[in-house]
Amino acid sequence: MGPAERAAGCASVMALMTVEFALFDVGGVIVFTPFELAARLERRRGLEPGTLELYGPFAPERDPEWGRILAGEIGETAYWRRHAQRLAPLLGLEGPDPTRALIAELFAGDETDVVRPELEAALDELQAHGIRTGVLSNHLTMFHRPDAIAGVLARFDPVIDLSDAAVRKPDPAAFTAAADRLGVTDPSRVLLVDDQPAHVAGARSAGLSAIRFDPTRPAESFEELVTLACR
Repeated sequence: MGPAERAAGCASVMALMTVEFALFDVGGVIVFTPFELAARLERRRGLEPGTLELYGPFAPERDPEWGRILAGEIGETAYWRRHAQRLAPLLGLEGPDPTRALIAELFAGDETDVVRPELEAALDELQAHGIRTGVLSNHLTMFHRPDAIAGVLARFDPVIDLSDAAVRKPDPAAFTAAADRLGVTDPSRVLLVDDQPAHVAGARSAGLSAIRFDPTRPAESFEELVTLACR
């Protein structure tokens, strides 16, 4: 199925929806996935290309654990903990749970190194159509340094971080609480933009609208988002 067919399919599902608020995930949507940053880390450490063996959606046939994430069998935290423990000796990651250290290594650099370049134009278009934008992240302070991406985060209000919350995505209660915080009267007018199918399903269960962002085709995903939200 090509981009036009995918957009048409989404449009048919959302034909009666009017978007008031677009709620963005951070990892994979606002910023690159760790998989996309792995080659840069390999170069920085003088490692052969592919040494880190981080594949995810870019080579799912080589990453059975990624399939378990997509099926909702494990969460992202457990997935990255496994990789961090595997790579700790190679990268010199310290501590009983080196997950944060691995993510910090992958996301080293400034905002321009990690934020998707297509994002700004998409936000401009959404906001020009009066659509408010916010963030709903499971891992903002757990996996990222908000100060390092403060410039782009300033374009979102509110920024909801569930890193230390008792209820997190994909639990429908997390989306219900987010919609309440946004002050919308109709949760279906909140559009979640997330790269995890389980999160998209959880949002829809809570009455929100949702589309899946495909990190393997970001430009097309942003185009589809704008087309659906601003029509």
